[in-house]
Amino acid sequence: MVGAGPGDPELLTVAALRSISDPAALVISDRLVSKEILDLVRGEVRVANKNPGCADKAQNEIYKWCLGGLEEGKHVVRLKIGDPFVFGRGGEEVLKFRGMGFEPEGAPDLIKYHPEQTVVFVMAVGRLRELSSRLISMAGYPPSTRVAIVEQAGNPGQRTVRGDLVDIADMAERENVKPPSTIVVGNTHIYAEDMTDEMCNSAITISQEAFQMNVTKGKVYATIAAHIRAGFDKSYGRGWNCVVGRSFGAFVTHEIKTYMYFTVVPGVYILLWKA
Repeated sequence: MVGAGPGDPELLTVAALRSISDPAALVISDRLVSKEILDLVRGEVRVANKNPGCADKAQNEIYKWCLGGLEEGKHVVRLKIGDPFVFGRGGEEVLKFRGMGFEPEGAPDLIKYHPEQTVVFVMAVGRLRELSSRLISMAGYPPSTRVAIVEQAGNPGQRTVRGDLVDIADMAERENVKPPSTIVVGNTHIYAEDMTDEMCNSAITISQEAFQMNVTKGKVYATIAAHIRAGFDKSYGRGWNCVVGRSFGAFVTHEIKTYMYFTVVPGVYILLWKA
């Protein structure tokens, strides 16, 4: 399981470049992986045609290609856009490959959810009904668990739709919720409107400054997060928290009241919140 990152070959990890450069590898790629990265593949490459309306068919084709290569003893590289476990079906594919009898390299332990935890999902609006059902039936969340969907977070068109695990899918359809949207599940009070336009704009400005000041000095994401948190504490009072990273998966926190999830640098994400 290899992540192609945001698309620039210069941002590939050493491990990813090594994998796709293997002349003996069979690389199974998503359609959205950039041509510049696919040009680095030295072995055979097959690209899934995951266009709207045929995603399930393409996914089954991917499994067929992977299984065929594995049964032939090939080094199979499943190449996915971005981080496979954030904006892709990485977790789902890991379970499928395990069911075939193969353990993917680079596959993290899948996150275990607990009903008392608040979890944040991204890129999941299209499967909201299935997600809600499984959180109840498989993860043990009560049907009354509160859910908030923040559409276009950090943008002028930001809005929030609220409900519970039983009715949120119907509400999302009725309100015509579209990606990109962030889904927050948990018995907390979510007040996205507490992040005014001024605060959102300020968060973006402070974050851009933080990256400009620290990335060129080789500082780690924790330093950037501290800079953003300090800037917001100064402008809007103490009590703000911030994390910066390339992968959150399902981000777990407690008692979220006000938050913003956004990016100012491709492939790097910021979650700013106040408990």
